[in-house]
Amino acid sequence: MKKNLVNLFLLILTQLVATFKALNSQLTPAYLKRLTNTLGIVGVFVATAILVNEPLRNELLSSVSSFPVASVQEDTIEPILNSEDSSMKAVSFGRLDQTQTSLNPLALLTPEVLRAPVPSIEPLASQISGKIDPKALDSGLIVAADDQQKIVQYMAEKYSIEAKAIGQYLAHVMVVAREVNLDPLLLFAVMAIESNFNPLAQSPAGAQGLMQVLTRLHEEKFIPYGGPGAAFKPEANIRVGAYILKHFIAISGSIHGGLRHYVGGAVIGDGGYVGKVLREREQLITLLSEKASLSDNSANLKQTIAR
Repeated sequence: MKKNLVNLFLLILTQLVATFKALNSQLTPAYLKRLTNTLGIVGVFVATAILVNEPLRNELLSSVSSFPVASVQEDTIEPILNSEDSSMKAVSFGRLDQTQTSLNPLALLTPEVLRAPVPSIEPLASQISGKIDPKALDSGLIVAADDQQKIVQYMAEKYSIEAKAIGQYLAHVMVVAREVNLDPLLLFAVMAIESNFNPLAQSPAGAQGLMQVLTRLHEEKFIPYGGPGAAFKPEANIRVGAYILKHFIAISGSIHGGLRHYVGGAVIGDGGYVGKVLREREQLITLLSEKASLSDNSANLKQTIAR
């Protein structure tokens, strides 16, 4: 089916080009301009569809036999991704998670998540219009590895989950939080309340995965990750869930409104959901704030002794 669609697309494209060449001398300038604009718009949509759908992109490339397609080895990609050249731009899809700049790198407990070839949700999230509630932005509390370790230990004990799994989910959240420009502690709190950190969780209403995304309503957003079945993959589910949450925060104008929309309680009430998420987040903030306060007191004590 997929190959037939690709062949049909190539056939239509070939016929359009042939027709355009044949009629070029017979068309008026105004009609030519409209036709060119239309073809340009169609081309943008087709290119976008191919860009975000890796299986379709690979099938299309393999179908164009008249053009040699060079394969790129992974070891040739690394120098580009790690280049400090200011003219280099981060790619939109593929291994975007590795393109964190050397000026502000992510120090993760489980850095292997940065090596996963997972498409970023940033290109889609960047299209969200509307002002984001400052309360939903990164609190800047969770940066160092020891901060992450403290959260992992706390949540592993609280939810009786293996610390290794919690650490992986947290690492994904920190990467995704940068892609959507939201507070990782907010995303982690949503995940805790929604699924209790069960990546295979599924509600009677059809909400799936760690962020309990209603997959049937957002199937197209899972296309870059392999389709609706990816809803149970943490790296895909967290990205789609984070995008949806940011969208709701933007259209509602507040973090409270965004969370109510996210749980589907904007009209009939949220059943206390918003309060649960915000309390969970506040507990994490308090946990890290206490640690920062102790560090400051220790530093002050050392300075006093030194004097």
